[in-house]
Amino acid sequence: MRTRIVFLLSAGLLSLAGARMASGQLPLLTLDQAVRAAVEHNRTLAGARAEVASAAWGVKKAYADWLPKVELNAGVTRINDEALRLANAPIDFIEGAPGLPPELKESIRPFAYKNTYSAGVTVLQPIYNGGLERVGIQAADLIKERGGHALRDTEQEVVSRVRKTYYAVLKAQELVRLSRETERRTLAYLESTRRKAGAGLRTSADILRWEAQAASDRGGVVDAENALATAKAALNEGMGVDLDQDYTFEPPVAVLASAGGDLAPESLPPKPAHDPAAFRSHPGVLAARSLAGLQRTTLRRAWGEFQPQVNLAFSYAWEKNGTVALDGAKTWSTALMLRFPIFNSLGDYAQVRQAREDLRRAELLAQDVERQWRLRARSADLALDSARERIGIARKGVEYAEANLQTVTRRYEAGVASNIDLIDAQTTAYQARALLIHATYDAAIAQVELERATGKIQ
Repeated sequence: MRTRIVFLLSAGLLSLAGARMASGQLPLLTLDQAVRAAVEHNRTLAGARAEVASAAWGVKKAYADWLPKVELNAGVTRINDEALRLANAPIDFIEGAPGLPPELKESIRPFAYKNTYSAGVTVLQPIYNGGLERVGIQAADLIKERGGHALRDTEQEVVSRVRKTYYAVLKAQELVRLSRETERRTLAYLESTRRKAGAGLRTSADILRWEAQAASDRGGVVDAENALATAKAALNEGMGVDLDQDYTFEPPVAVLASAGGDLAPESLPPKPAHDPAAFRSHPGVLAARSLAGLQRTTLRRAWGEFQPQVNLAFSYAWEKNGTVALDGAKTWSTALMLRFPIFNSLGDYAQVRQAREDLRRAELLAQDVERQWRLRARSADLALDSARERIGIARKGVEYAEANLQTVTRRYEAGVASNIDLIDAQTTAYQARALLIHATYDAAIAQVELERATGKIQ
């Protein structure tokens, strides 16, 4: 049902995208649409699903290992004439024995044939092999369990990466818009300065200063556009679509809002609380613990090499003769086979010790994974606090920088302030607004990182 819903949503998105592209517009991509596309098309996530499917078949194989093994054996052997003569030489001696009844002579069969055909069926039923069959089932179940946890962990990682990349695209777009706005302002003042220089009100040095600033602003626009192109390609890679696909984007209302073209950081949702005990149910931690459980089964498998093995074998065969037809004498046998290892050059003991060390390493790794997620959550928590503090500071900086730019602009147009004063005020305003953009989107990205670290990503 879930696959059907995702397919219908994907089909709807493609239809909408086709309609927009037919009308000359780029398709609109929201955050939710980007996440759904990643869940459907991301290569890493598809590989994790394939791993889960493979593990399910591994469980079936583990149960199948306890079923009887049936083999059909058939073969043909050809010998040369000399070997055939030597093998059947006793027959001439037997037939020439005095007093041998004629009917007995007719029942004598050759000891060898030019072409000897053989056929038989063998059935082997495992009974007890040091518990290896049961351990194999336990290991297969743990592999399947680990695959499920790894799939959820991979899905959360892909979703968080797409969300953070989407925010990076929005941030890059804001920085491109800000850079272009600053460039347009600089070019307007450059043209004004040239006109005033023609009237003798400005010098050639003033023109050169504005030209240098225009060149600098052009470099800033190019850098911002390149950063935007890189962010878009990274988003497409995360969604699993063509890297050159282009969209129009809109900020998620729950995270960012527009107010006269400025970001509204107060629209950020409250910081999510997290319980330290929640890390025990984190899919990444559960996957690491499943790996430790798998190593325990490896240790049990190693101990199984010291235990006896009991198997039941049944064989049904046709007597070898010189024809392909199954017309020879039919024979069968049943055997109960017992194998008890005594000494294996200390290889089994070394295997047990190795399995113990591997188990210890896996348990330490599981503990380390949990500690790493705790550390990652704490870092994201602090980064979110820092970003929200920087939002408040940046807003005050924007208020001051915009007011200062207006004052210096009026003074410049009145001929009181120099072009250097105006350029400095404009640069300060650009930096203040850029800091606000960075702080706001850094807060959104840190919030996603906190949700990812606590295993609560949606």
